[in-house]
Amino acid sequence: MQNNAGCGSVTVSFENNLPSNGNNGYSYLWDFGNGTTSTLENPQPVTYSTPDVYEVNYTANIDTFGYKITTVRILDASCDDIAINTAPDLYVKIRDPQGNFVVTTGVQDNASFPAIFNINLPLGDGTYELEVRDDDTFGSESCGYVYFTKTTGGILTSGGLEVQVDIIHPVQTVQSSGMVTVYAQPNPPIITPAGVINLCDGEEVELVADYDQDIQWYQDTSVLFGEIFQQLHVASEGLYWLEYTSPVGCKAQSEVVEINIVPLPAPPTFIVIGNEFSLANPDQLPADYFAAMVHGWQRIARRDRADLLPDGAGCFPDDLGSYGQCNGVQQRIQPWGFVQSGLHLRFLKW
Repeated sequence: MQNNAGCGSVTVSFENNLPSNGNNGYSYLWDFGNGTTSTLENPQPVTYSTPDVYEVNYTANIDTFGYKITTVRILDASCDDIAINTAPDLYVKIRDPQGNFVVTTGVQDNASFPAIFNINLPLGDGTYELEVRDDDTFGSESCGYVYFTKTTGGILTSGGLEVQVDIIHPVQTVQSSGMVTVYAQPNPPIITPAGVINLCDGEEVELVADYDQDIQWYQDTSVLFGEIFQQLHVASEGLYWLEYTSPVGCKAQSEVVEINIVPLPAPPTFIVIGNEFSLANPDQLPADYFAAMVHGWQRIARRDRADLLPDGAGCFPDDLGSYGQCNGVQQRIQPWGFVQSGLHLRFLKW
């Protein structure tokens, strides 16, 4: 058997080590252990789809010897040497189905019963004739005829003649067995978060597997050596996935998580004239952005306004959507921090 163990589903190939090579007399029986059998010399591969252990049994019968009559036993005969009143001098003659004499044995003088004659004659199809004769001084006489085929058994009689023929038909039987093992296929690991993840340059994400042991993380097609734990911190682009190996060696792979790194845009350049801030390069802003203003890394204005108004002393009016006065100074600034495609890229402190 080839490929006789696997995970989830196993397709097993079978090799016959006793081929017939086109000769007659060979027969086969395959029992695949899953409720199916075959008598083909070389059966087709068999697929086992249910986890279990299957015993496969193979039997080859080699019937190439044929049939042979080995001995003839004269158990009784009514003929004897009448002239001298002694036991008969017996011999045997056999004629094949075509009427040809194929055996004439030697004479056993004064034979006692059972009189045994070694024959060793291969037998074919059809009926054979066996005659027992008594060799007398002035010729011979027939003790009787019996008939047999290659499958005849038991004692044959004709009048006072009783004959037993010993016919052999040796068939070589070869048996062997083997095992097919199908292990349960583990469920594919699940990574959270999944799908496509976009990161700003310098950010990272933690990927978490639902298996906590017997795992290995990969980036693209490369093994991440040493990354065999449930969590993986990622800060570079690539296709990330993991493989789980069950205690019996069955493997399952997760779906791929795609990590993309979004580069940071160029910082905006400002022009300060007096107390007014304005962008020097508004044409370089990303297509999708919103403005934000921070103070001490805390955003202090809503994102959908194009103009923001703080005061000169660091105080901020409640209504940032309009001009206002603080310490008698009016100020106006243009947007100077932005977010691209919904991802936080940069805030500038003023």
